[in-house]
Amino acid sequence: MNNFLNKSAMLDKFNAHKQLVGIAVVTVITVVILLIRSITMTHSNETITEPKVSEELPVQNEVTPQIEERQKQIKVDVKGAVKYSGVYDAKQGERIQDVLKHAEVLPNADLDAVNLSQEIRDALVIYIPFKGEVKTDKFTLYQSSASSVQSNVQNNGHEKVNINQAEQSQLEGIPGIGPKKAQDIIKYRTDNGGFKSIEEIKEIRGVGDKTYESLKDYIEV
Repeated sequence: MNNFLNKSAMLDKFNAHKQLVGIAVVTVITVVILLIRSITMTHSNETITEPKVSEELPVQNEVTPQIEERQKQIKVDVKGAVKYSGVYDAKQGERIQDVLKHAEVLPNADLDAVNLSQEIRDALVIYIPFKGEVKTDKFTLYQSSASSVQSNVQNNGHEKVNINQAEQSQLEGIPGIGPKKAQDIIKYRTDNGGFKSIEEIKEIRGVGDKTYESLKDYIEV
């Protein structure tokens, strides 16, 4: 009878241990499943950070080639037989004819007495005479003008003043010419149709041989 009771007790213990083992196994499986799900969710929520690609491009120094040299701006004074006399803006290398397009030459202007192809320079006075005002031979006038331009190019560093075209202030800038002589020069060229040569300036009172020698390199006609 005791043996039967011992076996029955042992069987009960075995069943109890079996239940505990089953619970433990189920618990372990559950924990493993939870861990797997947790790891899977963690990986799915991770943000993949891609390496940044620098969008900055190397700065290139832009060099704009200068296609043509900028022309020098100058001013010229237009007077005489024109509709709009005054000071005009021009560019180095332009000709008298280019400037006269803006000044509008009058119908009674004597263009035969003007070298329209002459290249202009800064502070040049362009005087357009009226018909009948210039009494000298036109061909001689052109040759004299061409000679004075060539002489001016060979001048020693100072610009010559055209005594047939210069204003009083420009004439006063000539060494040895004051306000009175400048007025006399303007009156003489008006009364006589201009100077035919620079030597003719000696007709001005107070301009003798000595004075002429000191200023001849500064004047032209």
